[in-house]
Amino acid sequence: MPPNEQNDEVSSLEKLRERLYTPNTNTNFQEPTLSRAPTPPATSSWRPPPPPPPRPRRKPMSRVVLFLFGALAFFILAGLASFLFLYLGTRSVSNDNITITAVPNPTSIASGSVVQLVITIKNHNPTALINTDISLDFPDGTRTAEDVTQPLVRYADTLGAIPAGGTVTRTISAVLFGSVNQTVTVPVTFQYRTTGSNALFTKEQKLTLTITSAPLTITANTVSTVASGQSFAFSVAVRSNASTVLNNIGVVATYPPGFTASHTSDGPANTQFFPIGTLQPGEEKDFVIQGALSGSNNDQRVFQFTVGTAKDDGSATLAVAYASQQTQVAISKPFLAVSLSVNNSNANPVIVSADQPITSAVSWTNSLSSAITNGKVSIKFSGNALDPTSVTTANGYYDSTNTTLLFDGQSELSLQSLNPGDNGNGSFGFSTKSGTALMALRNPTIQLTVSVAGQHSGIGNSETILNTLTQTIQIATDLKLISTVVHTIGPFPNSGPWPPKANTPTTYTILWNITNTVNSVGGASVSAILPSYVTFTGKINPSDSSVTYDDTSRTVTWKVGDVQPGTVSKPLQAAFQVSILPSVSQVGTAPILIGNQTLTGTDRFTGTQVGTISPALSTQTPTDPAYQIQFGNVGN
Repeated sequence: MPPNEQNDEVSSLEKLRERLYTPNTNTNFQEPTLSRAPTPPATSSWRPPPPPPPRPRRKPMSRVVLFLFGALAFFILAGLASFLFLYLGTRSVSNDNITITAVPNPTSIASGSVVQLVITIKNHNPTALINTDISLDFPDGTRTAEDVTQPLVRYADTLGAIPAGGTVTRTISAVLFGSVNQTVTVPVTFQYRTTGSNALFTKEQKLTLTITSAPLTITANTVSTVASGQSFAFSVAVRSNASTVLNNIGVVATYPPGFTASHTSDGPANTQFFPIGTLQPGEEKDFVIQGALSGSNNDQRVFQFTVGTAKDDGSATLAVAYASQQTQVAISKPFLAVSLSVNNSNANPVIVSADQPITSAVSWTNSLSSAITNGKVSIKFSGNALDPTSVTTANGYYDSTNTTLLFDGQSELSLQSLNPGDNGNGSFGFSTKSGTALMALRNPTIQLTVSVAGQHSGIGNSETILNTLTQTIQIATDLKLISTVVHTIGPFPNSGPWPPKANTPTTYTILWNITNTVNSVGGASVSAILPSYVTFTGKINPSDSSVTYDDTSRTVTWKVGDVQPGTVSKPLQAAFQVSILPSVSQVGTAPILIGNQTLTGTDRFTGTQVGTISPALSTQTPTDPAYQIQFGNVGN
């Protein structure tokens, strides 16, 4: 409806209402006259939107694209299925639900002792673990508890299936080594599988132990101060604290700059590795290093000695170090240089035989550029093998109350005043203990400590004292062989004519007795050669095969082995039988039954070869109680 027509209509309605509600209003209506004139169309600015353009027709997908989309969907579904299977399917089995309790017993151990490692595995998962096994990797130097000579590198064991909530325990015994306060780590590896899966799962645990004591102790003794270029010695001792036998033990020496070794008791002078070998529980072994240290006045030099287990490849290095010791030596300029010789030897230590007199000489030289007055040279005697009453001297004074020998200006005039380069000397002698007093000792030694003192213008009236030299004398053991031949006595019955007759065999028994005095001897053996006309019958005593005969070289050998000290009253003994077939050319003579017999062995204390040679034995048998002088020669 047009707007004007709308307003007219509203106005007419209002007028009609007024007439209806007004009182006394004439309500006659006059019918209007309507016009049928055409109504023009209403104008408006709105236009309907244009129809949308027709959609382009889609091209159908190619088969290749459809295949790729299908393959992608397949792999996505397969990966999702695998993830759900592996993750959700094994979610109930987890490493977090497996506990490995590794308890050493005890937690703090002594190096070289047997330790028990208790490994407990608990399965807290709701399903069983299958194909389980356990392994432990041990550090270098570990040995088996059953045989400490055998290395223990790795322990492995198959445990089988462990049910849900199940527990498996294994106890492993081992001998571990290390230095004091060292922490030893033993990795524990547990591997398992689960039902329905080929995956191998691993859980690891580390077992730690603390070494509280070392199986070995090492000590190195020497002078605290030495003159530059002056010879001095180290005495190094290694002792076993372990409860088991220790094998393949060695010591590595680390020398400071300026030190040159001139002699060692246990190998070549230029070595810095010293094999100790096997140590029994509580056993101690030692060796000596002698050399000279050069340097400036007041220099401090440090020597280090480390003991441990040597590598099995034979190299001069340690696989495991147990203990070490550092020794500091100060270098000083000697105002009065001193040297000491024992039995014409400057070696340190000097090896001497028991019951023999020892001759010594001490010499001194003023090494300063000024004079020295009131010089004194004293020698202190010590050691368990010294006979303190045996010290003698030509130009010194021996104080027996403190076993000290003094050379000064009263006994040796040259010490009253020493100009630069002046020198002098003193001589003396002494002896070891003898008899039962000596044989009661073990590892007998004598030590000589030389001290010098004097005054010179550079110091005024002050006295300078310097311990410059310590000389060690080791007493070698007396290892002897006593050999005899008998016919009517001994462990075997002998046969044949006595005195022997030409062309008729006669048997004799050879008796070997070994005595040893003060030091343990290792590797002892006796050997001798039989003449061509003497036969080894094969009868030996003891029957432990320690006495053997080589028919090619005609050598009889007794492998004695170790000989303990103190066997003088109870000698070691071996016996064997020989047979002689004299020829007519030997009639009237006493043929040799066995040649010179040689006993050798190693003195474990001095490290030297000891032994003796017993002369050849013939048919003359004066040690036989039934022997008569005419029984010694061959008859017709």
